[in-house]
Amino acid sequence: MPKPDGAAAPWRLRLALLLVRLAGVIVPRADREDWRAEWEGELRASAAGPEPALRRLRAVWGVIPDAYHLSREGLSMGQIAGDIRYAFRSLRKRPGFAAVAVATLGIGIGANAVLFSVVNGVLLSPFPYPEAERVVRVVGFWKERSDIGGNVSYPNLSDVDRLASSFSDVAGAQFWRPALLLEGSTRVLIGSTVTGNYFDVFGMPPALGRLFRDDDAGGGRAPTVVLGYRLWATAFNGDSGIVGRTITLNNTPYTVLGVTAEAYEDPEFSAGPGEHVEVWRTVDMNPADGFRSGRSWVGAARIRPGVGREAAEQELGVIMARLAEEYPEENAKRTMGLTDLKGDVVGSARPALLLLLGAVGVVLLIACANVASLLLSRALERRHEMAIRMALGGRRARLLGQLMVESILLAALGGTLGLAIAAAGTSAVVTLAGTALPRAEHVHLSLPVLWFTLVVAIATALVFGLAPAYHAVRGADSAAAMAVRTSASKETRRLHRGLVVGEIALSMVLLVGATLLVTTLRRLTTTDLGLDRPGVIAVGLHGAGWWDLENDAATVRYREILERIDALPGVEGAGAIDIVPLSSGFSCDGVRPEDRPPPAPGEGHCAEVRAVMPGATEALGIPLRAGRPLAFADDEHSPRVMVVSAGMAESFWPGKDPIGERASIHGESFEVVGVVGDISTFGPGEAARPMVYLAAAQEPWNGSARGLNLLVRGASDVSALVGPIREVIRSIDPTIPLFGIRTLDDLLSERTAGARFRSVVLSGFAGVALLLAVVGIGGVLAYAVRQRYKELGIRQALGASPGRLRAMIVGEGLGLVLVGAGVGAVAALGLSSLLRPFLFEVSAREPVILLGGAVFLTATVLLGCYFPARRAARIDPVAALRSE
Repeated sequence: MPKPDGAAAPWRLRLALLLVRLAGVIVPRADREDWRAEWEGELRASAAGPEPALRRLRAVWGVIPDAYHLSREGLSMGQIAGDIRYAFRSLRKRPGFAAVAVATLGIGIGANAVLFSVVNGVLLSPFPYPEAERVVRVVGFWKERSDIGGNVSYPNLSDVDRLASSFSDVAGAQFWRPALLLEGSTRVLIGSTVTGNYFDVFGMPPALGRLFRDDDAGGGRAPTVVLGYRLWATAFNGDSGIVGRTITLNNTPYTVLGVTAEAYEDPEFSAGPGEHVEVWRTVDMNPADGFRSGRSWVGAARIRPGVGREAAEQELGVIMARLAEEYPEENAKRTMGLTDLKGDVVGSARPALLLLLGAVGVVLLIACANVASLLLSRALERRHEMAIRMALGGRRARLLGQLMVESILLAALGGTLGLAIAAAGTSAVVTLAGTALPRAEHVHLSLPVLWFTLVVAIATALVFGLAPAYHAVRGADSAAAMAVRTSASKETRRLHRGLVVGEIALSMVLLVGATLLVTTLRRLTTTDLGLDRPGVIAVGLHGAGWWDLENDAATVRYREILERIDALPGVEGAGAIDIVPLSSGFSCDGVRPEDRPPPAPGEGHCAEVRAVMPGATEALGIPLRAGRPLAFADDEHSPRVMVVSAGMAESFWPGKDPIGERASIHGESFEVVGVVGDISTFGPGEAARPMVYLAAAQEPWNGSARGLNLLVRGASDVSALVGPIREVIRSIDPTIPLFGIRTLDDLLSERTAGARFRSVVLSGFAGVALLLAVVGIGGVLAYAVRQRYKELGIRQALGASPGRLRAMIVGEGLGLVLVGAGVGAVAALGLSSLLRPFLFEVSAREPVILLGGAVFLTATVLLGCYFPARRAARIDPVAALRSE
């Protein structure tokens, strides 16, 4: 469904009004306010008109010619065209200068366009739902820790939907991974189990058929599904007759009710990073039959018109207080709240993208400073030309306008190059970000990006063009200006050097930030997680191969699979587990030591419970600290046992030998037979949590008759084992589909994708800034050599050696570098709080990083001093004394 046109107009209007404000700078002061008021009124009237948004504000393209026309006091369009031709000729005479300026601006503008494309797609692009601002996520959290939001239970969510009057619908979703049997082959999908009113929350009509209703959910209902548009278009070739047909998912026939709209964007609460929900089914049980303590559901709600979010949240708190009285054990210490839907979907990407957008803005400032510095040098060279033109009757304002046309032309060429860079760079950035970038499908060059690039190009023309143009014509009518071709005032030299010091300071800030993020990434990827990651691959086995088996038969099948895989050449060990460490899954269940009295409501302990087959902890490289590991003898007919982590043993039975101790898990009693090392199952930066490993055959919820994840440790290239593993599975049961084949290193890479994205992008910005700083310092010193040409010749004639002249020029550059690095270091310290949330095991004010950054920056930027210093050393004294 296309985005409502009215929702897109405000940002276009704001950009148009901003363009009017910027263009008004060149309108004569006496006419400026009336001119702006007239244009703003016309644009606001156009934005409110009935025409499509793309045509409403077309009049804005006349702003710049109109402003230029007024600034030139009635200049004709033919004269404007003449100024543009003159600007082209002027730049063509200095192709090196033009190429450097355009390339510098293109890099700065292009980098900003790339980041804005990402920000626009991820943060600014609205959800396509009607009144999307009324859709919120319902989260559960501990009362003592309201900053930590999470999942909710199906019964609690259903009670809120029944009791709340502030919401038109409160719905829920739960992860589902079905296997689609289609034309003899099996395809594993990403699905979602939802309540009957789930699609009512989002309010979008289907592309075909209908979506779920309340009477489609609950126990005893016929299985039905809704297909996602992309799945329908690919797997079913866009067959319009799909509605009413039966498809097979998980060996079960489902009737297709409908297909979602192409524009429908599921929040994908229940999907993992980078996963997209392809199919939906309704919950097949009644709320009363669900576990109120089992918080595996994600809630979403639509607030009624006329009800504020604060009022809705207050009512939600009242309802949860009532449920805490009715069900104290499950709800005494928990409540629910509301979060912004987009904020929840975007998550941690928002602060990271805003940080990078600020960083790329710094790169643009450096680019502007660099071009302004180049233009200042050129302005001094052209003062003699400006003086002659003024002597022949040229007006100062006219000359200033022509120089600004050159700046605008440079900005236009730089903006065009920037768009080309953005077109190539946007997809590269999306690929680099991987799973760290939500809503990545919305990231592309679009009309807002084009508007942004236009505004940035105009703004940069004003930023880097005004001061050099002013200095070029100031004093050009004096006799001295006609007599001397290149002379510079102290003010001009200070401005010149100040620009370069500013470039170096900003480069220092980016360099320190990039170093901190790179250090964070290195420590994230090398921190000890309690796992021996290298050489371990996880292979998901879908549950379709086990549903027709009893628990004993399923255990026998897993044992055969593991024994045959263990016998493969190059395999050092194999096991199976329900949730692979470092993946996005979790299973925190209530565990009660039996040597203690039952806890008060809400005071129970939680541990991450994993169902495993023998060999799992060994394949993961988790050391056995005491007792024994689990074995195939631990089946459903033997005493129930468990292996626990060292941290859990110390927490639950402090100071005691945990072997032989017992604990209750959801009413079932288990004896501790082994203790293994702690692991950071959710990745670096997350504290190790209490872990319980149960034999899959004894796990009371599902047993062995379900899909698990194989864990295989290889001696060398573990990816080469995928083919042999697949053959083993096919020989045992060809109907078992495989999915999610990843190494533990791949999983860690996904966990650190955000840190990698930030560090690589900011490092790239820092590299560009260093390159621009090198060019800037080289330009300043080259300008200084030209200004002091005669002086340097005299020094050489009086006996100064070439080495002494080189040292003098390098010393001047070193002074600028040290001042800039010092200012940048202070600025980096002041901005350290912005980086603190993204750092791991490194201080934002690390002295070694600050000092190392200053040394590296100084050494790199001094490279820009080489060519000007060499030129100074090669000055011919005779030619220098004859000049001017």
